[in-house]
Amino acid sequence: MIAVFHSLNTGCMPESKSRARARAKRLHIPQSHVVKGEHGWYIAPRNLHKKHDYSVYAALRSEGYPKGRAAAIAYSQANK
Repeated sequence: MIAVFHSLNTGCMPESKSRARARAKRLHIPQSHVVKGEHGWYIAPRNLHKKHDYSVYAALRSEGYPKGRAAAIAYSQANK
């Protein structure tokens, strides 16, 4: 149970919409960066600027990619 609580606080697992929006607000990230993936809600990184890039990030996270790897792939796709 401790591992589940820890992972929810660090954003490693998908979150509920309200929890993701609250965390984005606390981190001063625009609400538009909160996107729905297949299994839950994620906060897209600040270096992504278009809605399509956010959805690519959410899809990769839903497939199980770690945050950094998903962000790198989405960023490289955005800059092609």
